[in-house]
Amino acid sequence: MEYYKLIIADDERMIRKGLVNNIKWNDMGFEVVGDFIDGEDVIAWLKEQNADVVFTDVSMCQVSGLAVARWVRENKPWIRVVIISGYKEFEYVKEAIQVGAVDYILKPVKPQEIEKVFRKLKEELDQEKRKKDKNVNALFSYRDDVECAKVLEIEDGLIETVVSGNSEKSENVYQSWNTAIHKVLWEYVPLLILHAIDELYDRIDRSGIHLSEDLEKDASYRKISSVWGEELIEKAGEIICDIAADIESRKSTLAENVIVKAREYIDKHLAENFGVEDLAAYVFLNRSYFSREFKNETGVSVTDYIIQRRMEKAAELIRLGELPTEKVAEMVGYTDVKYFQRSFKKYTGCTIREYRNLLRKE
Repeated sequence: MEYYKLIIADDERMIRKGLVNNIKWNDMGFEVVGDFIDGEDVIAWLKEQNADVVFTDVSMCQVSGLAVARWVRENKPWIRVVIISGYKEFEYVKEAIQVGAVDYILKPVKPQEIEKVFRKLKEELDQEKRKKDKNVNALFSYRDDVECAKVLEIEDGLIETVVSGNSEKSENVYQSWNTAIHKVLWEYVPLLILHAIDELYDRIDRSGIHLSEDLEKDASYRKISSVWGEELIEKAGEIICDIAADIESRKSTLAENVIVKAREYIDKHLAENFGVEDLAAYVFLNRSYFSREFKNETGVSVTDYIIQRRMEKAAELIRLGELPTEKVAEMVGYTDVKYFQRSFKKYTGCTIREYRNLLRKE
């Protein structure tokens, strides 16, 4: 019997091991292929391996289940994500659904609830598999099934690069797909093209990506239904590459929105003890990806930006009046006053006392 691959993530060891060992996964059609203590480990594993379902706690030590759901949506949108959430975290559930989670289970986790969710998920996965197998079997029934198989193999990678929004790589993979499809007997080409377009839109739908109106599914089918021969292949290629470019442009806008959201969070929480991990979780990204995007957009690291904003706020508070240094430090998130004073001098080039004296002379 073939099982769907499942990975489980929870930072509480007893809960995680209980989920792995005490649930009859095989009876429901699933095989646990990995269990992890944190979302960071899940993402690292998924970069190298594949799974059908991720079952994750919403809150973990470093990278949250929400961040995992967002990463999956952006990088491997065909993977299903199920979230475990406590009642106090229920607001996160709405956000989890928005970033691609297909279902959630509230704590305390009950076996019957897990069974209900995963049996429903199994039915959905089976339905998709039957649909795909039907299409693939039709393709492989042709005389030149070896050539068809080559096209289908390349198609998998093509769809993945398009949905990830990498237009340059999509163009390169498309050229390989184009070369392969030209080796197939013409009578089989239309079905191969329809299969590729159908699979691409299926992935797009599952990932929650919104395309430009002229690239929506119905519009694309109208474009390819009105052409034939070599023009059909060219038109399909245009659609595929245009979709990749459209997704890439939207990801760029999304990155800008993420930075705006992160900056707003920093400004509102300067008095609190937070770090890069908290910010990454807030915008549903893993730490390394968020840090890289932040520096690309702002030109400075997240840590340097937080220090900069804290020092700017401290200078502003000092200018407003004679607040004690201890109070200023507290209001910009420092519990160690001496450390705050050293940071202030490093940033401004003068001590707090010197800064106050300069203000009096103005």
